[in-house]
Amino acid sequence: MATLEFVRAKKLSPPLEWWRHISTRRRGDTESAFQLISQLLVNCTGTWSFKSDRVSYLPSRLPLLGNAVELVRNVGRYHEWVAERSLQRDGKPFALRLLGKNDMMFLSRPEHFEEVLKTQSKIFDKGTTVREIFDDFLGEDIVLISDKRWQFHRKILAGLFTTRALREYMTPIVHENVLRLQNILKKASETNETFDAGKLLQHFTIDTFAGIGFGYKLETLTSDEVHPFEAAFDDANRISSLRFTTPHWVWRLKRWLNVGSERRLREAINEMNNLLLTLISSAMERATSGEAAKNDILSLIVNRMKSSDQQITATEVRDISLAGLEAGRNTTADAMRWLFHALSHNPSVQTRLRDEIIAKLPKIVESESYVPSHEDIQKLPYLEATILELLRVYPAVPSIPYHCIRDTVFADNTFIPANADIVLTLYSAGRLTSVWGEDATKFSPERFLDERTGELLEDPPAKYSAFSDGPRVCLGRSLAVLELKTVIATVVGRFRLIEEPGQDVRPILDLTIGMKNPLMMRVESALQEGEAASS
Repeated sequence: MATLEFVRAKKLSPPLEWWRHISTRRRGDTESAFQLISQLLVNCTGTWSFKSDRVSYLPSRLPLLGNAVELVRNVGRYHEWVAERSLQRDGKPFALRLLGKNDMMFLSRPEHFEEVLKTQSKIFDKGTTVREIFDDFLGEDIVLISDKRWQFHRKILAGLFTTRALREYMTPIVHENVLRLQNILKKASETNETFDAGKLLQHFTIDTFAGIGFGYKLETLTSDEVHPFEAAFDDANRISSLRFTTPHWVWRLKRWLNVGSERRLREAINEMNNLLLTLISSAMERATSGEAAKNDILSLIVNRMKSSDQQITATEVRDISLAGLEAGRNTTADAMRWLFHALSHNPSVQTRLRDEIIAKLPKIVESESYVPSHEDIQKLPYLEATILELLRVYPAVPSIPYHCIRDTVFADNTFIPANADIVLTLYSAGRLTSVWGEDATKFSPERFLDERTGELLEDPPAKYSAFSDGPRVCLGRSLAVLELKTVIATVVGRFRLIEEPGQDVRPILDLTIGMKNPLMMRVESALQEGEAASS
């Protein structure tokens, strides 16, 4: 087997370039210290701010530090804090002054989301800051790149998530893991065992995507040991996300010195790459030898790149395939976790949902081995409304950063200056009473249903962007919805979800809407005596 390695050109960023430059040139101590301190000061003060007469800044009593102290104080409740500030302004944009970073503007109106994601999408990109933060971990991830490379990556991935692929290849893998999940819950119901729902659902989603994406069985659902790949992936995610709240020069310096969290990030990436290299090498050898391609996403990527006469590199295959795992693993697991939480706290919703599932899918009661098919889950309007409500209140990606490349004005005369760093705050948008009504914080799937027919409204009460919109709309949304619907129909149809009381349940600042603490739950069989499903 040919030996492959990942190759990615790296450029040290200030102040590290200065540090190395000073060290290698061996300048005088005084001059060296002056240059280093000067460069650190440049990196500490940020490079750009909004014009104060055009944007409302949050007040600050410490002009030098701006809003950094308040941000740090609220980092443990970041999404709630931003939502509170948005509600005070009825969703009108506001900005923060941040030490060591550009000032940042927050948008939470649906019409502003549409301007950024769709109407004026060509003048908004991810910017160099976001790309640099995630470059070590994700490389040329489709979410981070633009122009021709983005078009090529998107073309490769778009053909992989077809309806046929969902039915013929992805659905069987989802069903296999749903049955494993169900068996774990059945055992928990029989023993009245308390379990960490978040961890269990993360095992489900990483097992599912490892099969769909890499043709590889991680089997974390059935193992008592943490798989090294899963641990490495989680650490890489977490540490990369922490860079958002750390001055750039701090994490760059730690990376250059290879210490602390940055050292663990490097180790985690190497651990991930060890497995990915083996899988990519096998896929590339199959493509070269003419052997029949497998149906996993990684193998299909290699064959599509080969047929398009593009030069195939292990690094690019790794980046494209890892993008799918990053997009689909935590987003889906976190969405399910928050739905378990919401259903536990809204028993009437859980009961109505179960009634619909049993009425329209009676095999849920009749056969323990039955898992709803792709066609079956389309028959459940209340389940559809429940997922829409979930993504409104607990969007899988609660905030999306963008960078404006030139001056622009929205339809409502909101001015966005060139080089602005902006954040689309989906978590805040779902709580705007001017958009969703006075009960905006209430979990109510009925808001998406026609009161007369019980079917989904053709025109929902407001437009929102849980799967993004426009040219960058999520390619894997069909797979994500398939997993959500299949798991919820199977689990809620057979079990009652019960959250252990007294827990501190809140979202954390991360790429996805994770939870700060484990979500401890129990389940009870929802089938009446005499109705127990047969195997």
